[in-house]
Amino acid sequence: MQTLASQRASGILKIDGDPSGAVYFDGGEITFARASWAPDVGTRLLCGFRLPDEARELIAGANQPDRDVGGALLRRNYLSRAALSSILRSAVVDAVTMLTVPMEAGSFVSDLRLAVPDAHWAGTYSRLRAADVWVQARGWVARTARHRVARTALVELCDLGVPSAIVRREEWAIACAITGAMSAQGIAWRYGLALCDVIEQVSLLLEAGLCALVPGPALAGPPRPGPALAGPPRPGPALAGPPRPAAGLAATLPHRPQGAGPAPIRPVMSAQVAAGDGAPPDSSAYTPSPPELLRRVLDGLKNMS
Repeated sequence: MQTLASQRASGILKIDGDPSGAVYFDGGEITFARASWAPDVGTRLLCGFRLPDEARELIAGANQPDRDVGGALLRRNYLSRAALSSILRSAVVDAVTMLTVPMEAGSFVSDLRLAVPDAHWAGTYSRLRAADVWVQARGWVARTARHRVARTALVELCDLGVPSAIVRREEWAIACAITGAMSAQGIAWRYGLALCDVIEQVSLLLEAGLCALVPGPALAGPPRPGPALAGPPRPGPALAGPPRPAAGLAATLPHRPQGAGPAPIRPVMSAQVAAGDGAPPDSSAYTPSPPELLRRVLDGLKNMS
């Protein structure tokens, strides 16, 4: 990829293996990328935005290079150009990272070839320098080197071993999305999120003690999103009480009986979780938390006093 970028090449770098995928180059810049492990751009658009039913047929062809799905969505005012560009950049960084970072011992490349140039519709709305994508991929490797969790490893929520834990909004959103035993890849596909981001956030949740690995075989293959999904995982508002630190929020969970499953938490945040940058969602997009969640938080605070 670095060679193609330095030569300002145009074409499709097709990769066979596990994961498989393709990277579209135009004049050395990356206009589109897809990887078999990561949610495709159609899934990202479907789950990342509240689109009407008539938009689903459009999104079904999002991976086809000659079908201008982005233009059709913009003309119908289903989303803004900035939102479209953001989701495309996130999808490219996610796919390139999956294709270039050796995440698992079983991953391999069986064939690598450059196909003739073929412009992808995504290039009209997003073009990334290969060097910038590499910087983000290397940054992800550095952040997850200590606690990286396998994409298919199952995790579940658990009781805290300490009175409290500090997590960012991104981790809290993923904690709200975990229902039963789920894998990082399962969460990413179900909610249309960047797999890189979910792996990083699950790793941080494991480190904070908010979830734990589930013994047993990991899931095989990426799951597909269900028809009823309409958006990414959505946490509740900031907890009541003293102002929380800007870098995260304090999550205090009360004790539950040994062996009891995690209490269900309904995601309620409407802001999109952006990939590539660490900026938290706009707080004005928050809606009230379920009463049960607030009651549990209040009980936890009482136990600390």
